[in-house]
Amino acid sequence: MSLLTERHSVTPYRDIAVAAGVPADDLDRVIGLLPLMVTGFEASRHDLLWALACLCPPGPDLAAARPTLDRLGWTDAERDELAAGLDRLLDDPRYPEEWVAHDTVAAARRLSGVRWITPRGLRTQGDLEPLTDPPAGLLPGRVGLLTELADRAIARGRDQPGPLLIAVDGGTGAGKSTLADEIADEFRRRGTWAVRACVDFFKVPPELRQAGGVGDMFDRAAVRRELLEPLLPGGDRLVRTASWDGWTQRDLLDRPRLAVPEDGVAVVDGVMITTAPELRDLWTLRIWVSAGADTRRERMVVRDALWSDDPSPEALRKRFDSRFKPDEEKYRIESGVESVVDAVVDNDDPARPVLLR
Repeated sequence: MSLLTERHSVTPYRDIAVAAGVPADDLDRVIGLLPLMVTGFEASRHDLLWALACLCPPGPDLAAARPTLDRLGWTDAERDELAAGLDRLLDDPRYPEEWVAHDTVAAARRLSGVRWITPRGLRTQGDLEPLTDPPAGLLPGRVGLLTELADRAIARGRDQPGPLLIAVDGGTGAGKSTLADEIADEFRRRGTWAVRACVDFFKVPPELRQAGGVGDMFDRAAVRRELLEPLLPGGDRLVRTASWDGWTQRDLLDRPRLAVPEDGVAVVDGVMITTAPELRDLWTLRIWVSAGADTRRERMVVRDALWSDDPSPEALRKRFDSRFKPDEEKYRIESGVESVVDAVVDNDDPARPVLLR
């Protein structure tokens, strides 16, 4: 069954939500987030954790949901990932979506501010348990790519004091976030403290946007001020990984800051970040992720069905072709981004990415 078909067959997943303890009034809010987890589609994982953790205080009953998961064919590895993610959400958030979810869930459960200080460190470096082995699902072709990119960043940063700053740029649906997550995990496997951030969490609130283009959605001044400048020589290395939460429509600039050690690394993904005037001179390593328009369109159709007002494939394809594709293609050509970055990754086939330069 295709990802798209699976996404729009939500009825069986209502059983998961019911068995996990989601209140009846919240079922419609959560079942739309469940199907992609079964297919393994990356973008859904954090949304599922956020929904279950927020709607099932003090937590979902995964044991009660087991018969449903069995019937739907969930593997032991998928179940373990879900359970580990739920445990980590409030104790040890790792990815950008989890940091935002951490605040959202804590607020929804009316937890005290003390609980928001986690082992990974808010206002403190904390203890680091480095990852050891690549995850089972990471194919050999990607392992080699991650090794090469991490080595390049380290080589380029040898004569630069402070944390490494890695930018992962590319069009919508190219695979930026997944690659950035993997690069951060590669550094963690080497024992390096790594923070992940996504420019999607530095958007300008819709009512304040001056124009309708893709590039005008992002508050790059906040990215520089809150995330990157503190990591430059002389900075205090206390950063925020988000300025705006689109889920709850709230400002995040009052949240605690995250401490990054001197020998740490920040991996940031986002559209149009490598050549933006506010950011272009700050990066240690700049990566462009490339994929064909047809590939990116279909990835967006699956991904954006999670939160679009009109999740039909036709509407989402039209949105890609009328909005994202023209703006991003114009950016690619006019900025010459592929000629100025330090590495270009052809990600048309995620199982076999090709490092072009």
